[in-house]
Amino acid sequence: MTKASTFSDRLLWIDCTGAVIAGVLVLLLSRWLGALEGLPHEVLIFTGTANLLYGSYSFSLAVRKSAPCICSKCSLLQTLCGLWCVLVFSFNIIRLSHRLRVFIWQVKRCMWVDWRLWSGVLAKHLQRR
Repeated sequence: MTKASTFSDRLLWIDCTGAVIAGVLVLLLSRWLGALEGLPHEVLIFTGTANLLYGSYSFSLAVRKSAPCICSKCSLLQTLCGLWCVLVFSFNIIRLSHRLRVFIWQVKRCMWVDWRLWSGVLAKHLQRR
């Protein structure tokens, strides 16, 4: 075994362990994380399940003894990591757009309450004259 393949094998074990731990934690804490982040429970279940699937695939690469080339295992893993990054980025964009929409709604509501309050004050002031 060469030094490069040993490093790649260790990297795959670290990768699969991290993905499984993250998946289990997200699934176990999904209710709390949903309340904390304001995300639907289904999104967190999907994220945790995707982490577990990714971890199991990474595990299958890590235990594989007769790989044709370590580069093919790593390049496939890099492709999956890239796809996962795109998925997480799109979830963050959706979450950000939802929070922005809520923020705009709250600002409009505050402006409406403020307008109603000041229009009543102005109407009372004009009636006194």
